[in-house]
Amino acid sequence: MVHNFLKLFKFHSFVLRRSHSFKAVNLTNKKLILVRGEHCYRFLQGLITNDVRHLYPNQTTSVHLSCIYTLFLHPNGRVFLDAFIYDNHVGKNDGDNSNENLQEESEDSSEPKIASADEQLLIEVDNSISDKLFRHLKLHKLKSKVNINYPDDRYNVWSLYPGEMVDDQAIFPKIDHSKSSNCLITVDPRIKNHYRCLIDKNCDKKEILTQLEKKYNFPFIESTIEDYTKYRYESGIGEGATDHPDGNCLPHECNGDFLHGISFHKGCYIGQELTARVHHTGVVRKRLLPIRLINTDSQENLQNHANCDIVSKNDGARLGKLRAGRGHLGLGLMYVENTILKGQTTGYIKTSDNLIKVETFKPFWWPNEVKLFNK
Repeated sequence: MVHNFLKLFKFHSFVLRRSHSFKAVNLTNKKLILVRGEHCYRFLQGLITNDVRHLYPNQTTSVHLSCIYTLFLHPNGRVFLDAFIYDNHVGKNDGDNSNENLQEESEDSSEPKIASADEQLLIEVDNSISDKLFRHLKLHKLKSKVNINYPDDRYNVWSLYPGEMVDDQAIFPKIDHSKSSNCLITVDPRIKNHYRCLIDKNCDKKEILTQLEKKYNFPFIESTIEDYTKYRYESGIGEGATDHPDGNCLPHECNGDFLHGISFHKGCYIGQELTARVHHTGVVRKRLLPIRLINTDSQENLQNHANCDIVSKNDGARLGKLRAGRGHLGLGLMYVENTILKGQTTGYIKTSDNLIKVETFKPFWWPNEVKLFNK
């Protein structure tokens, strides 16, 4: 099984920086939901912020992806939850030609295809809110020809990410999209040098990592969810129910536009009106930003101060609010104008009896020019 797994990795030529490595983490805090049937594409298109047409097999009219990052919204435009959606190749061998059963796309490509009856999409979601999403999907199914259920626990969700926070100029091996009967490996659609994997739980993970390192002379190190969370926070990437609490933020505030999780060219979907208005004519005053404790010798754990205000010491002006934390790192929903645009990168977490000095900074994957106004 390990031999077959290794054959999935195809590396392009590259120049290695020996201080870099990939970390691999089994995201046991994730759950998969299966949406299967003729209307699976059309059904999800009306529920998510991204464009499900990117997942079409053999798509010729837009970029084809094996995985998209997306948001589910409430009718008022606020975020319900974030998720990844994988195409239908999981569990199918390379020789499987079931995609040929798909109907040809009509001239009006704005309408999702009618899929074959056995076509399937997998939704990866935070385990703590998977039941809420399951009920949400069932509620909106109506007469759509789809079946919604939890698949068996054959696959584990894994993430491959850089061993240290890097910028877009860092050079890593490029892992091509690959699939087999027991594994799907695909690019994490949010930012460069990150990958998402669905791996058969019967694979020997330690042996896989050892063989990868030996075969490609590049470190692959098993990591933990705690380390992955801290890495995300230092990189300014929110993910899951803690970072995107139900009903408490807007898609742009979650950086959904910067993380390629929102399409502004598709048709209508639940919560679309406010999202489109903000994009075309509105103002994005607040965004998730990385928060870092300045005194690294402190015993403070930012997790204990979630939802506390972050203020300027000079005039007490509110700079934002700490959303979540792990150790010395966290995420804050910060006013862009009062922080990044004004160059004010330090502030103080205001607790009931103390001020804790922290700093914020613009993530490396943000656009070079960040504006308060979209236009």
